[in-house]
Formats: sequence, C-alpha cells, structure tokens
Amino acid sequence: MEDPSLSGAAIIDLHTHGIAGLDTSMADPPAMLKIAGHHGRDGVAAILLSVYSGPMESMRAQISAVKEAMEGQASIPDSGGSAARQKGPASILGVHLEGPFLNPAMKGASMPRHFLSPGKKRSEGSSKGLSQSSAP
Repeated sequence: MEDPSLSGAAIIDLHTHGIAGLDTSMADPPAMLKIAGHHGRDGVAAILLSVYSGPMESMRAQISAVKEAMEGQASIPDSGGSAARQKGPASILGVHLEGPFLNPAMKGASMPRHFLSPGKKRSEGSSKGLSQSSAP
C-alpha cells in the first residue's frame, strides 16, 4: 500500500552522467532523453545531467545536446504532479559542468589535461556561445 505522506515527494538526481550504457559524452539529444526515461522508470522525477571536463568543443556539444533534449521535453504536455511525472521520463533540469576549472590535486577520475587555470578571459572564452542562468 502506498504511503500517502509521500505523495508529494520527488527524487531529484543532481549529478548523473548517464545510465544503462548511455552517457552525456555521447552528445546526442535522443540519448539524453533515453537517460531521462531510464531515470523516470526508476522513480526519479528530475535530473541534472553532468558533463565531464574535456576539450571545450566536446563540452559545448554535450551542453547543446542537453539543451536540445530539454527543449524536446518542453514540447510534451506535462501530466501534472510529481507522482504522475515519476511514471514518465525524469524532467531534465539542466546541466552540471565538471570543469574545466578544477584543482588537479582534487581531480578524482577526471583527466587533468583538460583542466584550465581560472581567469576572467578564460572564463569568458569557455562560455562563448552558451546561455547561462542562475537562481534568483
């Protein structure tokens, strides 16, 4: 029996590169939508797709693929409510960038050859052609 106290709860995955053999590095909007579908079937209401630090053009291609997938989702009428939404694909909320401005001493599994030292010119150059938004 379903617990009514959880009817409004939703699981949001804020850091996923992919699932079921699919990954953001594919830079393919249909793959992004399939990732959302797999997460939705697992009960996740929304996801933030994560992009690995890599060559700038590769990162831009991945971001563009996420944006296109989000636009595709926006054209599908919402069934309303988090419980109903969890029966379909997870909503793609946006993109999480892992770099390129990372500390090599804290690299984890990332490849330092793709890291950039921070600086205003580099920051502006890395975001060229991308729209950015922030929470109020």
